[in-house]
Amino acid sequence: ARAGEEGRGFAVVAEEVAQLATQSATATKEIEKIVDTIQRETSEVTQAMELSTTQVVEGTRAVEQTKLSLQEIIEQSQQIDVFLQSIATAAIEQAESSQAVTQVMTYVAQVSNQTSTSSEQVSNSLQATATITRELQAIVGKFKVNADHN
Repeated sequence: ARAGEEGRGFAVVAEEVAQLATQSATATKEIEKIVDTIQRETSEVTQAMELSTTQVVEGTRAVEQTKLSLQEIIEQSQQIDVFLQSIATAAIEQAESSQAVTQVMTYVAQVSNQTSTSSEQVSNSLQATATITRELQAIVGKFKVNADHN
């Protein structure tokens, strides 16, 4: 039952890893889009400065949007960091649980070996007792036979 719980725990961790991988792939695509947007907007800002003061105001707005996009990147990176820490913690707990299960299984194997050895000794003792019992019955049988002849 305990291995089943650990297996389910591992399945939950594996599912979280899969979700994190999907989120990371999505975040990477979004980052690529944001970087492309930043590059494009930076070029537009440079042209806007050269053309007129009015266009400088529009460029400033584009920079503000870029700042917001970078803030989103920072927030997503922090979320990824939290997920990675959670996965690392879960992996450590899983490893510790596996070690505990291994120790219990080793103990059970040792007890089983001791039980097997004890069972063999009991079996040998019972065989010896049965042999002695047969010998005693044979001797008692001789006494009865001798008693009938006298």
